[in-house]
Amino acid sequence: TNQIIQDILARNDKTEITVAAGRQVFWNSKHIFESEKLYKAIYCDYKKPLFCQANKIVAELPNYETALEIAISDVKDIADSVTLSNDEDGVAEWLVKNVLISM
Repeated sequence: TNQIIQDILARNDKTEITVAAGRQVFWNSKHIFESEKLYKAIYCDYKKPLFCQANKIVAELPNYETALEIAISDVKDIADSVTLSNDEDGVAEWLVKNVLISM
């Protein structure tokens, strides 16, 4: 979990990351407190390691517009790239090819 977060932030330190670990949610966005759903989320700048196993990591990567293969054609038409579906681990594949490997 921590290495993935650090790799993503090394690529672009402005990336907004939300990590879900069981019933805990961590984030590094200053405006996320505005969300009613995440009012119990814990702010974290990820400079120190998280001591939990994440079951979900969501990253909003600036300057990347990628659509899943299952997206409607209007979305795919304006995307910079298209990756596999969720069932085929498309997001993970895209991250490995475009963020983690290209560092």
